[in-house]
Amino acid sequence: MRAGINCALANRQILTHLTRQVFAKILPKAYLPLLYDVSHNTCKVEKHRVDGQLKKLHVHRKGATRAFGPATSTCPRIARGRPAGADRRQHGHASYILGGTEAGMQLAFGSACHGAGRAMSRHQALKNWSGSKVINDLFGHAS
Repeated sequence: MRAGINCALANRQILTHLTRQVFAKILPKAYLPLLYDVSHNTCKVEKHRVDGQLKKLHVHRKGATRAFGPATSTCPRIARGRPAGADRRQHGHASYILGGTEAGMQLAFGSACHGAGRAMSRHQALKNWSGSKVINDLFGHAS
């Protein structure tokens, strides 16, 4: 699992670098800072309270990511309350950056579902939209 996590991290870094290169050719003065880089589908050893006792647990997040609350003392101060992930409601509609809460730390060991709040499943979305329809809708053209 650690090898897979490392491979995904390297892949995200490569895609970020290549994206910046493309933008540099088109918009040389473009500034593309990394807002956040977060893994999902991981298993980590973490300390959490269970029945009032602090315990060391293997927390497996399949389809989820770590979402630190703003008061979490187990992570660096700069990372507290940071974004946990993006929530895309539907193609061409609002997207949100999500952050962890203290309640989420207590209820779900600080986990946030990847894609939480989707209006429909990925399978249903594939049935409803094609790539060209999404692009046309985003640019305001009739399909």
